[in-house]
Amino acid sequence: MTPTLPQRALLLSVPSLVTAALAVASCSSSQGSSPAFGSDSGSPDASASDSGAPDGTTPGSDTGAPVDAATNDAPHASDAGPIADAALSPPAPAADAGFGTLVFEDDFTSNDTIAPTQNAASGYKWYWSFDDSTVHPWSVSTTATAASIANGNTGGGNNASPHGGILTVNGPGAPNDALVTVPGWALNNAGAVLPAEGDGCWSHAYFEAYIQFQIDGTDSSIESTGWPAFWSWSVQGLKNFGFGGSSLTTADYSEIDFMETYGIIFSQTPGNWTATMHQWPANNASDGHNNHTDDDWHTYGCLWTKAGTGAGQVRFYFDGAQVDDTVDTGTGQTQFSLEAMYQFLVLGSGNGWDMNVDWVRVWQ
Repeated sequence: MTPTLPQRALLLSVPSLVTAALAVASCSSSQGSSPAFGSDSGSPDASASDSGAPDGTTPGSDTGAPVDAATNDAPHASDAGPIADAALSPPAPAADAGFGTLVFEDDFTSNDTIAPTQNAASGYKWYWSFDDSTVHPWSVSTTATAASIANGNTGGGNNASPHGGILTVNGPGAPNDALVTVPGWALNNAGAVLPAEGDGCWSHAYFEAYIQFQIDGTDSSIESTGWPAFWSWSVQGLKNFGFGGSSLTTADYSEIDFMETYGIIFSQTPGNWTATMHQWPANNASDGHNNHTDDDWHTYGCLWTKAGTGAGQVRFYFDGAQVDDTVDTGTGQTQFSLEAMYQFLVLGSGNGWDMNVDWVRVWQ
């Protein structure tokens, strides 16, 4: 029986001079439920591994007002156009769809791709996405390799990055949203503008990551402890709720969960994971349930194309093979808002439940 999943909010808090709170929808499999907004479910576990800010400063030490997202003092990590990497070629799902250009990638060979403070506005591939000013639930080991993580994949598996580098996400727990690819904090002011398509958010692309975790997690059955997740959310939803006078109870937006795994949370069997699409606020969900029985590295992917009954289609992939049914999106479809939106990426996990990420890539 399909469990009722919780509501998950991506909370990008604002300083005292800004009164609008910005929330991102829950990742829920429950039909007909609406996400809860306005309050954080708790700060990240202070016991989470903290390697310090990439620039040597204390995370959150910048207490000034958020920088306007429209101010680009440094080139954004995803603004440089196609990325040249002779070692990479598009995976089959991307190539078959005509997506041969690598427009975003991070092998985590350096920790300077992650913003050092909550209110950083430009120049990074990843930004903070939760309300805490002293700790962050992730670390980057620039010299580690997939082979150095205890697992069953000899040498780290066929898709291990030749460059090494591992991001470990070990919190913040529900709502499972440690890092995002847009400067959410900086969007919380009336003068900010949303990122353009291609600037940390994309329309019609192949999204993929190489991830490893222990399938039984922390042995916790409590929802608030969280679980590993690699997902996306509509950047337009940020503006609709953060400022502009609308509410997410009336604004339509989309969420795509490329991978979520629960251990024994929701009375699940370790190894069960889902790939899900959500149409909010009604939470019309398209769930798929999959299973693997190992703690190995695996590739999780999502293909979003223009061809479809409404205007597009979404397919989910595991180690290069499609899993679950193809979902039609656009006009007249249950998942109708996606075709009018751009998706930004989200990485998060449970408290004490490490999710190791070798690389993340976006092909168009």
